[in-house]
Amino acid sequence: MSVFGTKGRTIIGILTIIDEEFAAVRRMFNTTANIAGTHYFVSAIITPAAGSLPAYEIVVCQATGQSNLTASDIVRDFIEDFRPEYLLLVGIAGGHGKREVKLGDVAIADFVEDSEFFKLSKGKSLQRKRPYDHPSYKLRKLYAMPLCWSDDWHKQIDVKRPDGKKPKATIANLASGEKLLGDRGNPYQKMLMEHFEKAAVFEMEGFGLASQVFKQRGSVDYNPQYLIIRGISDLVNERSNQATRDKWRDYAASAAAAFGKALVENILSTRKATES
Repeated sequence: MSVFGTKGRTIIGILTIIDEEFAAVRRMFNTTANIAGTHYFVSAIITPAAGSLPAYEIVVCQATGQSNLTASDIVRDFIEDFRPEYLLLVGIAGGHGKREVKLGDVAIADFVEDSEFFKLSKGKSLQRKRPYDHPSYKLRKLYAMPLCWSDDWHKQIDVKRPDGKKPKATIANLASGEKLLGDRGNPYQKMLMEHFEKAAVFEMEGFGLASQVFKQRGSVDYNPQYLIIRGISDLVNERSNQATRDKWRDYAASAAAAFGKALVENILSTRKATES
């Protein structure tokens, strides 16, 4: 178990961004109890002995808005408050329909691309680099990949799928920037699609999580692992994807939360079996 933060400790910290994601995760994990005076939710409030702090299995919170900067801030606070061993970013994102994902699928990031840091010079877009962590190999290899090979997690989805088909889960590259991509004809969006030709998922918070986890590795006693789980709500290679996003948002959020629940259940059961 990790060391304590200022408000306690937790094994799993789950971060969501928009309201639909937060609602789906709270339903899926039954985290309906608010820790008084905070934006954190748990399944039941723990009252520890005098002079000690509570220890939870799962703590959920919602960021105050979109963007990598906001995500970085909330991750910093989450780590300071609860020292989660594992951090999961669960929600929706745009996918590239001609790559590994389709509408309603769930994508688990194996590599995060910083898609915002460019120098525009002499008609060229030159990418620049910043240090950050990539998603946990352990979480991906031991827990996410086996789930991708099964459909056991499907039964957890609690929103009707618009087209009646079954989702799949896949491991894919993710590009994270500061722009909501909604027009495939836009020159900047076209540049991103071409530059990050391996990215199947495009979103706005993954880099904030990745960079903050990198910054928080300041002690040998604390080694946070993270994973990004995204339900595909729209396709960035469509002419206009807002109508698609409106139609698929709730289902995609539920699918991502369902996959996340199955993954968390496996993590916790494995820990209990090891500790017994």
